Amino acid sequence: MTDASALISTAYSRYLARAAVARPELAARIAAWAAAPVGRAAIEARLTELLDAVAGGPGHPIGEEPLRRALRQLRIEVFGAVAERDLAGLADVAEVTGAMTDLAEATLQRSLAVLSMRPPAVPAAMRRSGLPGTAFKPVLRTPRPKVSATA
Repeated sequence: MTDASALISTAYSRYLARAAVARPELAARIAAWAAAPVGRAAIEARLTELLDAVAGGPGHPIGEEPLRRALRQLRIEVFGAVAERDLAGLADVAEVTGAMTDLAEATLQRSLAVLSMRPPAVPAAMRRSGLPGTAFKPVLRTPRPKVSATA
């Protein structure tokens, strides 16, 4: 197992240093990710793994809070791996920006897919009356007759 002091990135980033101390397994995961360029396929595979873990297995529904936890975990892992590769001189600008773009695209697409599978939340007040805080009753208005100025 790799400890946080073995990572270059923890010396430059308090965010990564705190995360590695809080989750000892994170340093080993970052080191493993940093062994090769971080690409879209690896990001999507890890996101699937994280989502399956928080959902209790493949095919189970995922709630909003477990989705957030999985996305935060993926973000710290990818940020750490990319920082590690960049600081070690193993990644050029195109690789770093490409990995960040891949992370953003993969997480947005998966989040939209997960959240679009849920029925929309309708506030209780709206279910009762149509508009929150009001007793919505449509009123049909008839046009007023025009009144001429000459009488």
